[in-house]
Amino acid sequence: MAHQDWTTVTLTKSKTSYKGNSKNNKKKGNNSSSSSSSNNNKRKKKVRPDEQNEDFRTAKVGKNFSVALQSARLKKGWKQQQLAQQLNVRQTVINQYESGKAQPNPQLIAKMNRILGVKLPSIKKPGGQKKKRKKNQK
Repeated sequence: MAHQDWTTVTLTKSKTSYKGNSKNNKKKGNNSSSSSSSNNNKRKKKVRPDEQNEDFRTAKVGKNFSVALQSARLKKGWKQQQLAQQLNVRQTVINQYESGKAQPNPQLIAKMNRILGVKLPSIKKPGGQKKKRKKNQK
């Protein structure tokens, strides 16, 4: 036990000065509470134009897909858990599809069509439909 040091160690704060130190602000004649609040009001976070319009919401499924999936599952007499096992996904995923909270990928829709023996309605891609251009006739 000769290698242990049992002396008392006392930790204190260092005496470094910061830009926001209240003592420095009082020497300059500034009140730290009023100047910091006014600076916060003046400063606004600059946002790039491409970041302003971003939408982070999850794409949702229409009611017709949800109802069709649920009715096809019930015709087979399966619970959500049984369908999830057939599709190799979790039961919560099936629940989200049936409640319209999540949008399945096309491969999973094809697998559901095959397993359930029905043709589920197609899902429209988010962003709407693009208009076709009309060619000018001479």
